[in-house]
Amino acid sequence: MATLGNTPRPAYVYDTETDTWVPIGVGAHTHDDLYINQTVIDAKGDLLVGTADNSYARLAKGADGTVLVADNTTQTGLAWQPYAAQVVAGKNAVINGGFDNWQRASSFTNLHGYTADRWLATGATAVANQVISRQTLTPGDLSGTGLKHFLRHAVSGLNGATQISLQHRIENVETFSGQTVTLSFYAKADSARNITAVLSQHFGSGGSADAGGLQNIISLDTAWARYSITGNLQSITGKTVGASSFVYLAIVMPLSTFTIDITGVQIESGPVATPFSRAGGTIQGELAACQRYYYRTTSTGAFAGIGGNGFTYSTTEANIQVQLPVPMRTYPSSVDLSNIRYVDSANSAANISQIAMWQIPASVTNATVVDFKAIGTGFTSGRYVFLQTSAGNGYLGFSAEL
Repeated sequence: MATLGNTPRPAYVYDTETDTWVPIGVGAHTHDDLYINQTVIDAKGDLLVGTADNSYARLAKGADGTVLVADNTTQTGLAWQPYAAQVVAGKNAVINGGFDNWQRASSFTNLHGYTADRWLATGATAVANQVISRQTLTPGDLSGTGLKHFLRHAVSGLNGATQISLQHRIENVETFSGQTVTLSFYAKADSARNITAVLSQHFGSGGSADAGGLQNIISLDTAWARYSITGNLQSITGKTVGASSFVYLAIVMPLSTFTIDITGVQIESGPVATPFSRAGGTIQGELAACQRYYYRTTSTGAFAGIGGNGFTYSTTEANIQVQLPVPMRTYPSSVDLSNIRYVDSANSAANISQIAMWQIPASVTNATVVDFKAIGTGFTSGRYVFLQTSAGNGYLGFSAEL
């Protein structure tokens, strides 16, 4: 303010809105709101992001090569994620999360064991009146996700069951050790239902005790929706890792009658559920990933070749070898079969009643050839033999599951 003699004199500024001159510092002013407190900025690349009406906060620059994605769980509504991590092979640790591959069968009733590839129906006993089946999405459902199929789990009676769940095992307990992880999936139910998702660490035979991780109750509705939970898995530092360790996901179902559909299961590193991506990148890659743990060759016609050839070395046994399409996780521990017979070089044929693995070679890893003995009757020693189906729907399967 100007001073004339001993008397302060105000300076004036012209106000075009009121067409008057007003003393500086007099009246309402809002120009201070246009300025940002520079002390909020700490480093190169910092962003100022709105957090609510008339408020903002600093968002630190992400690591090199990361991009911003929307994330309503954070203060700023944004989070940094690896570039190109939206749909990429290997991002999703769940093999067959889209339920495309069902090598064993497309429907299972009252089963305690594997259903869709890599998915295990678990519980104290097999649940009576239970059907787990492969279903196809209706065109328009979950469009844009790349998903084609879903698993339907239907229970019409408990018969004393104390737990009903699906489990998926991710090889190697070191996976996601000490990291923030996000589980996401699409699901719907016949009515409002609660399920519980559990993600834990199993340290294998001779290893440390299991360590709990995420556990959340999720409320399902009758329409398809995507659900996600985020949390931290423990570091394995100081733990003892035994044989065949894994991280396991358990989806615990209601102890009631229900029908629940699920697909697009994904477990990934980071605090945000990114778009669903198959672990193998493509449907073909996903099948190969499944066959690392289980491989089945199947024929729906009688007397069709089903793979495998060798020679008879007695009247009841033959040595057979089968070439596998991909290396398995380890040498197969078991084999299953149905409606299989042998045909020898003299065109004689007989049904095979049993298959037994040869002693598993301790030195064999990532097996590409399986060697076993076929047991039956009526063999002639010293002849070349090959395998074929003895009736419709014959199969031969090998397991290297965790």
